[in-house]
Amino acid sequence: MSRPTLYLALVASLLLAFFTRVDAAECFLCPVHDLEPTTPVVKNQPVSYEILDHWTCDAAAETFTCFYQSYANPGTYNNCTYGEPYGLLVSGSTFCVGGAPVESKCDQAILQGTSGCMATSGTTQR
Repeated sequence: MSRPTLYLALVASLLLAFFTRVDAAECFLCPVHDLEPTTPVVKNQPVSYEILDHWTCDAAAETFTCFYQSYANPGTYNNCTYGEPYGLLVSGSTFCVGGAPVESKCDQAILQGTSGCMATSGTTQR
């Protein structure tokens, strides 16, 4: 193999490696809590937040929605919808966390990348 051919093959393989993305399955969970405080916000004092109540998942839309009981409006929920490709917030209340946590083992995930939803809905154990 001549030098120019070797260099060309090397450049082509580097470009191919650079522009080809291997899709690793990203698995997402609902955030444990939203950002609606259930205790007064006081400087240098701990604050508690509403925790996850239940969730739904839509495989066709590649989204899942997390529901948190509202502290300010009892009997209602703050719902936060997250989606592919990066688990970012798609829609929801002002109390939603900006992105869904990634679960590395994919055994508890709600949305499992290209595999879709692990179930259509679920509840948390309180």
